[in-house]
Amino acid sequence: MNEEANKQQENHETARTQRQQLEQQQEIERQKRLLEQQKLDQEQALKQKPQQEQRQQLDQQQEFERKKRQQEQLKLDQEQALKQKPQQEQRQQLEKQQEIERKKRQQEQKQLEQQLEEKRKLLQKQQQEIEEELKRKRG
Repeated sequence: MNEEANKQQENHETARTQRQQLEQQQEIERQKRLLEQQKLDQEQALKQKPQQEQRQQLDQQQEFERKKRQQEQLKLDQEQALKQKPQQEQRQQLEKQQEIERKKRQQEQKQLEQQLEEKRKLLQKQQQEIEEELKRKRG
């Protein structure tokens, strides 16, 4: 009977771990969709006026910071989950998942930073062109 209770507890803990991992995976997928949407938004912004682009860039920067905070919270949540699950097998599985997510986050952050830098250069170029056009019209 004690063996049966242990088995049930193990099953319960395994199910809870799987649920948490599924939730984490869903969060990653949601962030990927957000990044895709952000990329589409950036492409759309390139076709709009410079002032709109500057506003859009600010919005994207704020979204980037929000995602960064969200990822830090996710990491804290995962670390907390590690402390609550003393079983070695579950800990190893979670660590592998964290490593995968860390690499994804690094790649996504690198992409976002690259996009923001390209955007900044484009805005700088457009601003320079506008200033030159204004000088021509005034001069």
